[in-house]
Amino acid sequence: MTEQEKIELLITREFNGDITVQEQDMLKQWWQRSENNRELYEKQKRLIQAQLIMISQKRVNERRERTKTGVINNLLKRNRKVKQAVYSSLSILVVGFCITVLFFDQGLNQRDQLLAGTFKIEAPKGQTTSFTLPEGSEVWLNAASELTFGYDMENHTRKASLEGEGYFKIAHDKKRPFIVEGFKHKIKVYGTEFNVISNSQSQQYEVTLHNGSVGILSDADVELARLNPGQQYTTDADGQGMIRQVKDMAAISGWKKERYEFKDATLEEIAKKMSEMYDVEILIVNEKLKKERFRCVLEKHRSVIKTLKIFSLTSNLDYEIKKDVIILKRKDKI
Repeated sequence: MTEQEKIELLITREFNGDITVQEQDMLKQWWQRSENNRELYEKQKRLIQAQLIMISQKRVNERRERTKTGVINNLLKRNRKVKQAVYSSLSILVVGFCITVLFFDQGLNQRDQLLAGTFKIEAPKGQTTSFTLPEGSEVWLNAASELTFGYDMENHTRKASLEGEGYFKIAHDKKRPFIVEGFKHKIKVYGTEFNVISNSQSQQYEVTLHNGSVGILSDADVELARLNPGQQYTTDADGQGMIRQVKDMAAISGWKKERYEFKDATLEEIAKKMSEMYDVEILIVNEKLKKERFRCVLEKHRSVIKTLKIFSLTSNLDYEIKKDVIILKRKDKI
C-alpha cells in the first residue's frame, strides 16, 4: 500500500468515526507537513461526501425498483383472474404509480384484455432496470430512459415508445406485430433481439440488431431499411439514414451489465454517460477539452472516485469537486 493510499484510508476512517488515536496522530502530522497535503485532505473529504450521497441514492432507487416490480407482478396476476375488467392505464414510475380501472365489452377475448393496459416505466439517472411486458417480451432500460407500452386493440398491434436507450427481446406473435416508436422512425419487429437509442435531446437515433430481423419505417409506415444480424442503422445530423456492420456487438449492449466501452469518444460524450451512470453532475469548462477524444471503459461496480482517479493516472485529465459538482479539467503544468 502506497503512502497516498494509507492517507486516503485514514481520512476515510476519520470520516466514519472509527480512527484510532495513533492513526489520528499520524494523519495530523501528515496534514501539518505542507499546504498541498491540506488541500489533498479537503479534496478527499469532499470525494467521500459525494460518494456517500451517491450510495444513499442508489439504495433508495433499488428499494423503489423492488416495489415497482412487485406492483407489476401482483397486478398481472390479478388480471389473469378477471374476465370482464382490465387495467386501462397503468403508469409506473420509479417515484410512484397510479392505477385506473375501466370495464370493457364482454366481446373482448381475455388475452386482448390483458394487453389493453398502458405501461409507462422510467429508469432514473444512475439506475438501469429490466422487466417483462404482459405479452412476454423482455425489456432492459438504460439509465435516464423511459418506455411506454400499449396495445392497439383495433389493429391488434403491440406498440412501445422509447426515449433514451433500451434493449428488446421480443416474444414471437404473428397475429400481433410489435412496433417500437422513436423520435425519428418506427421499428417493425419480426421476432428478434435488438438495441435502440432514441434521444430527442441529443438527436441520436441508432438501431443495432443482434439476431432476427427488423424493418425501419418512416412516419408514413414506408420501410426505409431492413436489418440483418450484426447491422446498425443510424441517422446523421440531416436525418439521413445509413447502415453499417458492427464489429463488436458486445460493446453495444454491454450497458445491460453496467459496462460501457468507448473506443473513440469525446470527453463530453463520456462525461454525459458518467453523469447518467452515477447520477452526478459533471462539468467541463474548457470547450476544446470537451471535444478531445479518449478510449476508456466505464464499469458501474467501480466507484465514481475510482473512475476519476484512473482518468487522472492514464491521461492529461484532472478533476475537482465543488459541493456536489465534479469538474473535469486539464492537469496543471509543472
